Amino acid sequence: MMYTRTVEGDNPLSLATVKQALKLSTNRDDDFLTLLMSAVISFGEGYSGREFRSNTFTLLLDYFCERIRIKKSQTTSITSIKYYDQSTPSVQQTVADTVYYLKQSRSWSDIILNTAQDWPTDIDELQAEHRIEIEFVTRADPEYLDLYKQAMIRHISYLYQNRGDCEVDDKSVKLSGASELYGIMGMPRI
Repeated sequence: MMYTRTVEGDNPLSLATVKQALKLSTNRDDDFLTLLMSAVISFGEGYSGREFRSNTFTLLLDYFCERIRIKKSQTTSITSIKYYDQSTPSVQQTVADTVYYLKQSRSWSDIILNTAQDWPTDIDELQAEHRIEIEFVTRADPEYLDLYKQAMIRHISYLYQNRGDCEVDDKSVKLSGASELYGIMGMPRI
């Protein structure tokens, strides 16, 4: 099982919001702040196990199972499920969206077979890894969006004030106080 982010969603923070929080009025550090914002958003998503924006991912699997768990929070839709089969191993086939449905939850979502449906079985003989590609879209949980933003601003602020002396890592997220806000979200880290 391997996740790859194929499309990053829009930034949940604006540069103006970050500059206001840091009480900055010049444009001198805009490029640096933009880099910090990008790094903190990516780190925060990984640290908390939640998405802070609408992202598109591809999940690679070796085989189908009855229930496919997507370990990304707030999965909103399945774009496609494609696979390689034994008869034409160089051509991707697509699973019809009538075969499965997405069962959403606050933590993980599951792809489940509809009644009287089966996954393709002609991939079983194919000796290759990642025979299945599932593309899906996530979004930020609106209930936690303000907490996400507060945590990110804390982290950015800490990194900006200590630039040159620290990195975007577990230590800086804890020292900034952002980890406390990420912990409130109650999501298991993956």
